[in-house]
Amino acid sequence: MSTISREEYAKKMRLALSDNHICKPDGTVNHQYFLVKKGQYWGEEKIQYLIEQLEKIGVGNWKQMQKGLLEQTSEIELELRTCLLFKTTDIQPYMDKKFTKIEIEQIAQQNIEKAQQLSKLKYGVFVV
Repeated sequence: MSTISREEYAKKMRLALSDNHICKPDGTVNHQYFLVKKGQYWGEEKIQYLIEQLEKIGVGNWKQMQKGLLEQTSEIELELRTCLLFKTTDIQPYMDKKFTKIEIEQIAQQNIEKAQQLSKLKYGVFVV
């Protein structure tokens, strides 16, 4: 008879009984899920959908984005989530432009580097 550690047992139980957002695929706890108000957690599928909308529609076209998975999302929240993707508090330079996922990641990295140089990085975002 094989025995498993208490930690492994807990991971298996989490996977069997928890919502897929509560724990990661390896059974460890997704702490990010518990750091936001109930109903405001964005899972990976919602983030990917926002990125797809930024590719198709472009930054700033919030009303058009409020379809599908983002139907219950306010324009303000879409703007804030876009700021988080770009790692900046100022998305004006990106308005009315379309970006691929790779371009968004590159811009985010550039914004982090610029923020570090200027000592304006707060919570992983370039505060302009």
